Amino acid sequence: MVLSHCDVQGVWLQVRGGTAEADGRLMKGDQILAVNGQDLKSATQEEAAAVLKTAMGKVTIKLGRLKASSKRSSNIDRCVV
Repeated sequence: MVLSHCDVQGVWLQVRGGTAEADGRLMKGDQILAVNGQDLKSATQEEAAAVLKTAMGKVTIKLGRLKASSKRSSNIDRCVV
C-alpha cells in the first residue's frame, strides 16, 4: 500500500502488489479518513504515514471511496498513479 497526496485534499491509496492488493478490500483511489479514530481527512501524506507506522495492535482504518462518475474521481486518478 502506497500513500499519495496531491492537489485534492486528503491522502489517497495506491494499491500495488503485496497483501493489500491480494486481499482486494483496498482499492486505488480510496481515501484514508481515519486510523484508530484519529481524523486524517485533511492530513498530509507524512502525517498519515506516521500515524500508520506507530499504530499498535489491532488497527482500524476508516476509508472513503468515490463513485467512478464523480468529477473528483477523475482528479484523483491524475494524482494516484
